[in-house]
Amino acid sequence: AILFEMLTGRRLFEGETVSDIVAAVLRADLDWSLLPDDTPHGVRRLLMRCLERDSRRRLRDIGEARVRMEQWREDPTAIHESAVIFASDIEPSPRGRTLLPWVLGAVALVAVAALGVQLIRDEAAPSRLLSFEIDVPGEELIDTRDRNNVLLSADGGLLGWVTAQGIFVREVGRREARLLEDTANAMAATFSPDGLWVGFVSRNRLQRISVAGGAPFDICEAPTVRGVAWVDESTLVFPGGISTGLQIVSLADGVPRMLTSIDPARSERSHRWPTPVPGRRAVLFECQYLGRDYDQGDIQMVDLDGGERRTVHRGGAAPVVTDAGHLLFVRGTELYAMAFDPDQGRAQGLPVPVLNNLASSVGNQEDDDGSAQYAVDRSGSLFYLDTGGTNGNRSQMTMLDLTTGETEDVGSAMRQRDLLMSPNGNLIAVSRGPEGEEDLYIHDLASGRETMLTRRRSVEYLGAWTPDSQTLYWTQAADDGSRFEVWRRRVDGATPSEHVIDLPHGSGAWATSISPDGRTLMVTVWSGVDLNDIFSLDLTDDAGELKLFVGGSVDHFQARFVGDGSYVLYRERVAGLSYNVFLRRFPDTGALWSFVGPENGYFGDWWNEPRKGVIAKDARGLVLLPLVMNPEGAVLGLPQRMQITGEGANLGQVFDASLDANGSRMACLVLEDNGEIEAEPSLVYVAGWEREMALKVVGGR
Repeated sequence: AILFEMLTGRRLFEGETVSDIVAAVLRADLDWSLLPDDTPHGVRRLLMRCLERDSRRRLRDIGEARVRMEQWREDPTAIHESAVIFASDIEPSPRGRTLLPWVLGAVALVAVAALGVQLIRDEAAPSRLLSFEIDVPGEELIDTRDRNNVLLSADGGLLGWVTAQGIFVREVGRREARLLEDTANAMAATFSPDGLWVGFVSRNRLQRISVAGGAPFDICEAPTVRGVAWVDESTLVFPGGISTGLQIVSLADGVPRMLTSIDPARSERSHRWPTPVPGRRAVLFECQYLGRDYDQGDIQMVDLDGGERRTVHRGGAAPVVTDAGHLLFVRGTELYAMAFDPDQGRAQGLPVPVLNNLASSVGNQEDDDGSAQYAVDRSGSLFYLDTGGTNGNRSQMTMLDLTTGETEDVGSAMRQRDLLMSPNGNLIAVSRGPEGEEDLYIHDLASGRETMLTRRRSVEYLGAWTPDSQTLYWTQAADDGSRFEVWRRRVDGATPSEHVIDLPHGSGAWATSISPDGRTLMVTVWSGVDLNDIFSLDLTDDAGELKLFVGGSVDHFQARFVGDGSYVLYRERVAGLSYNVFLRRFPDTGALWSFVGPENGYFGDWWNEPRKGVIAKDARGLVLLPLVMNPEGAVLGLPQRMQITGEGANLGQVFDASLDANGSRMACLVLEDNGEIEAEPSLVYVAGWEREMALKVVGGR
């Protein structure tokens, strides 16, 4: 309101009396024509979002506005990047016809709010860029760092997005969205060319489901798929695994056959994220190389019939081709465009940036998968997930006294991902370093000394301590990037690292807990798509094999021994990062206990012997889940809110923690407070950008 008044020199609402002013606040339309003609479009859009009466369309808090203004301060040109149609955008009309601009402006605003197809698709559509955020159900559950979870049908009539709950679809021009049944944990989703079906992978099967609803139809087996291209009414292309070439399948027979093969001589690791080439029976895809980030790979094209393969562009990920002849690809969080000749299969000229803050996963092969959250339709309209910019991920390792609430910093703030306290409470294992190149360190709480346990150009995930606090188990990527393996090493460095578990290509295992007698290791094993199963391994048997403990069609993970080792605590995912907590006997007898939890589940849980219960973290803080275990069974009590005082009362910035054996202290990683406000990712719809790109891209059509 103050910014509006500063720009116009007028009160936002006026009236002769206080009552008149109050009435204007409640009912009167804002006069946007009062703004100076040279007011940047970004400022107009920001004002309209802040002063929107409909709370569903208004900015959720001023922090979002601050993030946008901080970006403008760093890059003044970005203030002109997005615009909405408003009355003063329309050419001035002769005196005596002043109603026309207001009518047109009102129609344009209604069209934007409803995602009006005709306005956007018409050949006479305005050349101005239209960019606006939309709020949809499940938006907060969209994974910003994995898979391709944003869909747009070829004709632009349907929007789609994928969450752990399943696939949502929404007709453009309507507010209602539908969740397609039996699509939970779907991945690699795509619309069919006619927009009547959605193809996706779930439970290691390539499936299709009607956008009108109903049960999915199986097409063929498809484990560990990274992308699906629906080329024509009966042909789909998809990768055979995380380190394989592409396969092609026809709906007529459902029999996959190889389309491309990995070339080891060129250090190729995988072919993934295929996308159709308009006007040809061909696909573009991402060719990724060992030891390189995904966006350092090649974009290649292959003909479906002859199998001819060629490199289109070097250095990019997540390619898409528009009907107008533009190749889109991603580097980091930036989307680029360049001219593309589909007949010759060649890119032309130099890449031109389209937008930044695109949610993507195009870094190293251990942490990322080469995907990006965007889609385009035939007319070039763009639908994507905007991160809004993010803070640096530096964190401070802190010891929290659960009784007094006092905190004590350990070391200085660094880029750290997770930590794990030793059973004796004297050591902390922590992963630290640039994303995708983290190494493991052991911090001695008494002396303050640190030793580096691993040093390799990869990523390591913390696993489990042995009961004597002398050996640490962890998971790291195989040298060829084909799987994740479990390793171990004495933390005093007296022995070299030792490989523990052998798994086939395209799989992964994560150590989570060792029994009090040191004989059994609990392991989470990736079973494909977004599902994990829990296995146990006998560490005393050199030829020991993994034995299934908990499996099924639901994601199970993070099993940990509790008490004397006769019970195991584990997690079952609810959605996103939240989960429910369950208890089983070990060995399993079929008996199952479920802890009472909040609607959105828990975000952390630790068994604590002295307190006789599980300490869990939810959105409000810490709770104690009472638990008594005996040979006859387990008795679970109702959750009890733990009252933490002092500096430790605010646990909102804690993203990882580990409890010591006596339950009095908790080691935490606390996000560094740098004064910035983290923006929430938002789905954004953009029309008209390709018209502007055609003026900038050399050779564009």
